[in-house]
Amino acid sequence: SIDRVKLYKIVNGQIDSIEFDLNGDLKERAVDHQFYTFDLFVPNNDTVTCYIKVNSVKQLLLPITICAEKPIISQILNFDLSSGFFIGIMLTVLLYNLFIFLGVRDNHYLAFVHYIFWVAVVQVAILGFFPRLIGSPILSNVKFVAFAGAMSGIASILFIKSFLNTKSLHRRVNWSLNTILIGDLIAIVLLIAGFPGLSYEIINFVAGLGSIVVLIIGFIALKHGNKSAKLFLIAWGIFLGSVIVYVLKDYGVLSYNKLTFHAVQIGVSIEALLLSFALADKINIYRKE
Repeated sequence: SIDRVKLYKIVNGQIDSIEFDLNGDLKERAVDHQFYTFDLFVPNNDTVTCYIKVNSVKQLLLPITICAEKPIISQILNFDLSSGFFIGIMLTVLLYNLFIFLGVRDNHYLAFVHYIFWVAVVQVAILGFFPRLIGSPILSNVKFVAFAGAMSGIASILFIKSFLNTKSLHRRVNWSLNTILIGDLIAIVLLIAGFPGLSYEIINFVAGLGSIVVLIIGFIALKHGNKSAKLFLIAWGIFLGSVIVYVLKDYGVLSYNKLTFHAVQIGVSIEALLLSFALADKINIYRKE
């Protein structure tokens, strides 16, 4: 997220500036949206020189678009539509599995609902929708995104332990998962202590390392005869692939476009649907046994 943006305009030797920040009122922007938008007011046949100053506590990829008002609004509407589709899928999966849990009282479903909730929350926060939904910017700042990221990591470990029944595997499997969980807890403590930058770096490191560890554990569970592990590995592999695409976009290896920007949301949506099917299949296997 971008904490603060300041636009400097130079027209006929006159310098003007306007500044927006993450905690400001969205209505003050040229378009009432989480995107930072500025109206340049350039007269016909005139020239304006612009400089942009950006502040953020983390790495940035800064796409800039300059065009008329209607194309900007069209781009924003397309962004909201694709993001709304993602939110709809996640909400459907969450509520569907929550209702099943309330009916069957199986803790596998509770762990899955907990996981999906935090994954959805962190993605919605990254997309910047909370200020528009609740009228407060607090749920889109770096601290909340870091907290939600750590909680999604903790929720994922709890779900994986439940879904893959890691207690039946070697004790080193549970030790490695507990280590990842402790890493996320340390990140939350650092966040509360006032070190959001360090906390964010730890969360990213733990997430990257944890993703590989979980993939290995999935193969171990499959080798030990866990029939549900196959679909789990497919879902987790798709999620990892989407994250890799998103990271490569940030480093300029892949071009910035709608697909690469929404790669994680696409991957998370597919993962949520596949894991929902895998969970239902797992419960059916338990009943048959």
